[in-house]
Amino acid sequence: MIDIDLKYKIPLIGKYNRRVIKCPHCDYDMMSKMFQNTRGFADAYIGQVQIVECSKCFEPYYHHVNETNYEVFLEIVAAGENKFFNT
Repeated sequence: MIDIDLKYKIPLIGKYNRRVIKCPHCDYDMMSKMFQNTRGFADAYIGQVQIVECSKCFEPYYHHVNETNYEVFLEIVAAGENKFFNT
């Protein structure tokens, strides 16, 4: 289990997306923008998840998160490149 900072924990919202990088609502490829558009992290019935907002349709979705994804997210936040968490 990842020790996610409480300031990045939010309520579970959106639709589960096992494809991870493609928006389940509009099929937009989020590969290059996923961490910049991460709204936060939540505990779900499937475990810990990363909640992302699509850059095209602005609908939220979530997928499993791992330690590496969380570390990349923290780097993006530290660089001031996340639209929800600017330091």
